[in-house]
Amino acid sequence: MKLHYRKANNCSAFILLSLDFGHELQNSAYSSLRNEIILIYHYFRLRMHSPKKEIVLSKQTIQNRVSELGQDITRDYQDKELVVIGVLKGAFIFMADLTRTIDLPISTDFIQVSSYGGSSSSSGKITLVSSPSQSIEKQHVLLVEDIIDTGLTMQWLAQHFSDQGAASVRICSLIDKSERREHEIKIDYSGFSISEGFLIGYGLDYDEQYRNLSAIYHLTL
Repeated sequence: MKLHYRKANNCSAFILLSLDFGHELQNSAYSSLRNEIILIYHYFRLRMHSPKKEIVLSKQTIQNRVSELGQDITRDYQDKELVVIGVLKGAFIFMADLTRTIDLPISTDFIQVSSYGGSSSSSGKITLVSSPSQSIEKQHVLLVEDIIDTGLTMQWLAQHFSDQGAASVRICSLIDKSERREHEIKIDYSGFSISEGFLIGYGLDYDEQYRNLSAIYHLTL
């Protein structure tokens, strides 16, 4: 067996480059060992190159603003049948906190669409993954989103619910990232305007990670 390696970035960890067993091991044994080596490599790679995060909005700042949004919504929807619909997955934490600050009888539901893959950029195509479980015909719909950047998804959703016969459709977004806007959209209730950075935390993710953070951070990969 021949083992080839090189030292990486002046660190003590060694990255294995190749293995040559000749004929002394079966392919299955080679494959198993190779997979273990790959796992070890990625473990050290993550340890040596951990993404950096810088706080943008503290937990308390977020909670104060969410409370203010709830008061505004309560005032505007007096004597109306309000259905609050969260856009999965990112809005679930924001929506849970927001609905508890709305001092009105409301119903809640969720919708899930897809315009992202396993990366940080949109594919530009909207796919409906799951629909609300209730009819929204003649209901006043408040769409709750974690972040609106290009506006593509929210523009599609607003038109979708209008076509479904909603009495009105308004939009509430925790983050308005308007510098990336490509589609005209009105945000009726906006939490914060943030111009730059890739944001994580409080429902916002990168490749399904970091949603559970209680504050919002700028992630540097």
